[in-house]
Order: sequence, then structure tokens, then C-alpha cells
Amino acid sequence: MQDSLVQEWPELKSEDYMLAIMTDAQSRVGTINVDVFMSDMAEQFANAWLEVMNSPKLRLYCTWHVDQAWRKNLHKIKTKEKQVTVYKQLRTVLQETDVLAFDKMLEALYVSLYEDKDTNDFAEYFKIYYMKNPTLWAYCHKNWCRNKHKYVPRNNAPNFKTNIFQG
Repeated sequence: MQDSLVQEWPELKSEDYMLAIMTDAQSRVGTINVDVFMSDMAEQFANAWLEVMNSPKLRLYCTWHVDQAWRKNLHKIKTKEKQVTVYKQLRTVLQETDVLAFDKMLEALYVSLYEDKDTNDFAEYFKIYYMKNPTLWAYCHKNWCRNKHKYVPRNNAPNFKTNIFQG
């Protein structure tokens, strides 16, 4: 779930380091108020933001990071054919925009993963990281952002990282 920046600068894994960055940013520009806070799934950045800046109305995981994490963990599925099938099912569930339909699809997907011996390990991973917090990653919970702001933000993480860490 880590991106290349964290791999290049291991100190970014430290919540204290991220807290220092956020505190410095706040001292320079003041408290930033946002409706939506989107980040990768590493908690240190979000925790630092929440401690220093005001809490957002909505917190989301970046879809790109969710997708990358899923792809990296498909090896927990025993056959390539099932990896392809499960990935397609994950993307279908992820992109469902109706909350009720999403809830049904998510439960059905988890049950099918859990009951299949070839996908059971992936089901355990999925349960730990995604079943408990669909409001952070599912499109149906991102509708508020699209409806309020009339666009879906693109991934600005590379620009943010370049500006913050390289001046």
C-alpha cells in the first residue's frame, strides 16, 4: 500500500514526521478547511492532517491507491483465472454508485470469496482492510463529492509531493 515516495524516503512512514510537516504548513498558510480529504490508505498522513487541520466532512481513500493495493494482493488468490475474475468483481463493486445496490454486491462478493478455498486468503485480507470501511473507498460514498463540486478530483498526489518535498 505504500507508494514510491514512501519507499524513497522511509522517514515518511513516521506519523511524527508527518505531524511536523503539517504543523509547519499550518504555520505558513494557516488552518486549511476542506469538505473532502482524500489520501492513500496509510494512516500517518491522515492522522497528522486531522490533528493539525480541521476535520473534513468526508474522508476518502484515493481510488488509484485502492486499486494498486488490490492488484498487489491478488497473489493471495490461487489461480490466475480467479484473480482476473475477482479483480473484475472488485472493480464492479467499487464503481457502483447506488448505496443499496453496493451493499448487496459487497456482501455477495465477500461471501463468495470467503466460501471458495482458492479465494479465502484474499477474503481475509479484504475483510480486514475494506469490509469495515466502505465509506472510505466506494464510489457510492463519493457521490457527495461529485454532486457538490460537479467534478471528480484527479490524482494530485504527485504534484503535491513534488511541491512539498522539492520546493
